[in-house]
Amino acid sequence: MRRARLDEWLPRETVHARLTSWWLPEGITEPGHTELSVMWFQTATQDPFARLAAIVRPLDWTSLAGFAPFED
Repeated sequence: MRRARLDEWLPRETVHARLTSWWLPEGITEPGHTELSVMWFQTATQDPFARLAAIVRPLDWTSLAGFAPFED
């Protein structure tokens, strides 16, 4: 039996970002905001802000972000 050799370990860092905007979906009149949560894995040496920018650049905010009403 031949074993595969791994030259690189899987990333150990989990990064979370919550993006919020005052933009509201059409038809929403109650006070609140929209938000989009993003999670990814990366190595400890990578810049998380550069990686986040690369992840969200092609995303369609209007179809992915969810409305979050303000709580009283």
